[in-house]
Amino acid sequence: MNDSRKAMYCQKPESDERMHMPRWEHSWEDSEVIRWCRKEAAGGNADAELLLVLMERYGSGDVKDSREAEELLTKAAEQGSAVAEAALGEMFDSSEDYAKAAEWYRKAAEHGIPAAETCMGDLCLEGHGVSQDYAEALRWYQKAADQGDAIAANNLGTLYLDGLGTEQDYGRAMKWFKKAAGQNEPAAMINLGNMYYEGRGVRQDAGRAFRFYRKAADLGDAGAQSTVGDMLVQGDGVAQDYDKAAAWYRKSADQGFASAQYNLGVMYLEGISVRQELKEALRLFTLAADQGDANALFNLGTMYLLGHGVRKDPSAEVSIGGMYREGLSVSQDYSESLKWYMKAAEQGSMEGQYNVGLIYMQGLGVSPDPKEACRWFEKAAKQGDREAAACLMALRLDAGELSGTDISGALSGLFRNDGDEEDG
Repeated sequence: MNDSRKAMYCQKPESDERMHMPRWEHSWEDSEVIRWCRKEAAGGNADAELLLVLMERYGSGDVKDSREAEELLTKAAEQGSAVAEAALGEMFDSSEDYAKAAEWYRKAAEHGIPAAETCMGDLCLEGHGVSQDYAEALRWYQKAADQGDAIAANNLGTLYLDGLGTEQDYGRAMKWFKKAAGQNEPAAMINLGNMYYEGRGVRQDAGRAFRFYRKAADLGDAGAQSTVGDMLVQGDGVAQDYDKAAAWYRKSADQGFASAQYNLGVMYLEGISVRQELKEALRLFTLAADQGDANALFNLGTMYLLGHGVRKDPSAEVSIGGMYREGLSVSQDYSESLKWYMKAAEQGSMEGQYNVGLIYMQGLGVSPDPKEACRWFEKAAKQGDREAAACLMALRLDAGELSGTDISGALSGLFRNDGDEEDG
């Protein structure tokens, strides 16, 4: 199970389109409540020790254990255990029952549990289970931060930085980020880096920004590791060093960070600081593309298009055509889109033929041409594309070439002719 609590990041300007804002995702084992319990248990808190045992059973995924853990925690909470109240909030939060999560977090927070106070701040910030209220989120974060909760201190700093629920105050933002960073909270280090990188409340200083990112990267934050790699590649705030960049990208990519997977893939594709390996580049682009990275998707399509490290595939031309049509990772360009769709269509790609038909039907970058659209829709329909067949019939109806009663026979003949051609 994954905890929904997250440390907040202020917005960092991207000097390169491949530089992404790192995001902090907690695993169940590293959730705010569990981390607090570990700290308390180490200090001899018997309730916290018991809670850890129960939560381990809940987190095992076994339904029977989960139900039993919930029942035991509820009994403990009803007997006044604030730790159990916090745990129940965590359990309902992880199952996205935010109303119940808020109910239990609030009880634990009112008993002074800092992790629960932080979680209440998150719910107020997001409007989950309660009305969205930045001022209330700030109040809860302040309570937890005053008790030394690092994530609360970081999130409090972010609210001051962006002026949410309070007046914008760079000085207070810096103060709370530094307090959280002093407790080894990676998100706070990244936020400090962002402030220096952009010059928000301080003199712009890419070198100091790099040092903060590096501290977070050394603590294992995948986003920070990727950003360190970016700055090493660009020589931004630090001497350019492709070897070190590759090493940081690899650390981040191994944690599944898409931007790092893409950038490391580029290095393998072009042989920058590593031996050129097209298969490794393909693997990394695929991993990043599966997470929605448009740059990786474009490079992946190009590799299939050119047959670099893989068998040449005309469907790549369809993908590239789609990227130009939608403006994904490239400037939107209907002429380029048509060019790539046409390349695929002329190789017999059903998807390519259908998309060429759509462009001519809709007049995207060209004058509307129903006859040309019909020609390509017919080719795609004969390969079994039902949407192409529907578009073809609609255009013929509009042109007066068919009546409503003719459609069934026309479709039947269209797909029958396709089968006859294949038999021939």
